[in-house]
Amino acid sequence: QQRSLVSDMETVADVLREGGDTFEEKTHRILGIGCEFLDLPFGFLTRIEEGVQQVVHAVGDHTLLQSGESAPLEKSYCRKTIESEDLVGMQDARKELGADDSAYQLFELGCYIGTKVLVGEKLYGTFCFAAPHDRDREFASSEREVIKLLGQWSGYELERQRFEERLQGLHRISQELLVAETTEEVAEITLERGKDLFSLPIMACWEYDAANDVLRPLAETDEAVQTVGEAPTFERGGALLWESFDSGEIRNYEDLTEQPGAYNPE
Repeated sequence: QQRSLVSDMETVADVLREGGDTFEEKTHRILGIGCEFLDLPFGFLTRIEEGVQQVVHAVGDHTLLQSGESAPLEKSYCRKTIESEDLVGMQDARKELGADDSAYQLFELGCYIGTKVLVGEKLYGTFCFAAPHDRDREFASSEREVIKLLGQWSGYELERQRFEERLQGLHRISQELLVAETTEEVAEITLERGKDLFSLPIMACWEYDAANDVLRPLAETDEAVQTVGEAPTFERGGALLWESFDSGEIRNYEDLTEQPGAYNPE
């Protein structure tokens, strides 16, 4: 087992060092290595959003664990991983979950091991391995550590990929801004491209009116109008936006319900 661990980790390191492969190709190879190391037939990386588990990459022939397949998180084994502070390993899932568990009834996996994948500090999904039968031994501490490391690698690689995509997106935006002829056009380009690039659909831009000392709405996304209505003109001190404008610095608020001075408390 120890020799197998060393050999597989060396193989994983070789895969990660290879610069030519895409994230998708590396993930597929590493899932295969993990399956061989654990002697389990199914390996999969999931994305979890809004209570849904979607398989992003997978190896093995389980019909519900193929790329693009999805299921409610509440009916997945991965819900246990998300709920746990640590990696989750089930030697006998039928015994640990119960035969009447919705996840067991849907996937019929006899054993399972999964770890969270974090991109930055945010949950992306899970990195998992499983089999249709129970396992004749518990998951060893060395096996658990390997799976944790693979999950961490996925998060780091996804974060790097996202950073590169944003850099490329910003470059494209800058090219469009160079040929923009009006302030309104600059605002519209920034909002329309920025909402997708940063996954922030509710965006708006205000322009300072020095004569009246107010911030007037210049442009906003359709999602902003649908969510909070037409953007208002802000009198001085009437919105958090003034803090950013007056200081000339970025202001970031993770939870507006705890922030006094918000224009719209809802």
